[in-house]
Amino acid sequence: MTLRHRMIAACILISGLLGFVQVFAAETATLSGVVRDASSGEVLIRATVALSDREGGPAVRGALTNSYGFFSIPGLEIKKYAVHVRSIGYATLSMSIDEATLQSGKQL
Repeated sequence: MTLRHRMIAACILISGLLGFVQVFAAETATLSGVVRDASSGEVLIRATVALSDREGGPAVRGALTNSYGFFSIPGLEIKKYAVHVRSIGYATLSMSIDEATLQSGKQL
């Protein structure tokens, strides 16, 4: 597997393991999860998870993964966000999370 394919595969796994969205109150939610390399399963330490109000917009909230690859972004307003996950040596993963996902508390 080439490095480019490995980076793309890592991004696909990251999207599958991005995390749980948990609703704490009627007005806010928390996005949390673990970021991993797709081929090795190794956690990615200090990966950046950034949220923006729209695709291509500036980050409005974010977090770094810890030594276990875990991140948490609490107190999110229930609305649509663009999520961008970045780590050195990997392609950036971008995806959208909508209001229904934040309200449902489902795993991405």
